[in-house]
Amino acid sequence: MEGLLGLVNETVHAFHSEYNLGKETAKGLMPYCRPAVEKYVFSKLYDKLFAMYAIKNEDEDRLFVERSAIIKRMKASEVMQYLGIREKFIIGDSIVNNYSSRPSYLANMMEGKYSSGHH
Repeated sequence: MEGLLGLVNETVHAFHSEYNLGKETAKGLMPYCRPAVEKYVFSKLYDKLFAMYAIKNEDEDRLFVERSAIIKRMKASEVMQYLGIREKFIIGDSIVNNYSSRPSYLANMMEGKYSSGHH
């Protein structure tokens, strides 16, 4: 990756050195030079860079999927404890049970569709 960034920097520097030459019309184009070079270089290499990124982060992705599956099987209060929410803010079983007759409300609440003020 450092090599790619070096290539981009060298190319941008070359454009600034070779084409700027103090001309007013060229000065107006120079702010667009780096984004244009980066877009060209990275669009040509995107599939390879993404594959390298995916391989590098494979273990973290697997861990994320495993933890997500565990969280999905937890009760609401267990999720809040797992996430480190302080005890005084954790919804107790009595509150959760009050809404057990309205499972769609609880499901929507867990998905964040309702704020705490809506019932």
